[in-house]
Amino acid sequence: MAFMATWVSNPLTLVPLYWLFENIGSLFISGSILSPDTAAAWPILQFVTSGTLKMLLGSLFIATPMAILSYFVVYRLAKLNLMRHQGVT
Repeated sequence: MAFMATWVSNPLTLVPLYWLFENIGSLFISGSILSPDTAAAWPILQFVTSGTLKMLLGSLFIATPMAILSYFVVYRLAKLNLMRHQGVT
């Protein structure tokens, strides 16, 4: 588990992961999510909301399958460890 936390928060992997999240999110969100009037009045809001939503959506598409996979891997490892300590092979 410590390996996974380090892998995700490591500064060397932070930029590539955010880039990947942004690109995956861009596949599903294109253009503005704000009304034209709001985007014209608040250009920084347009920039922040567009990038943030793309990144969140992209990370969701990466995190969900990885969480499901991790559950089964950890479950299997815990079961093997329990069987090993009980003397069952």
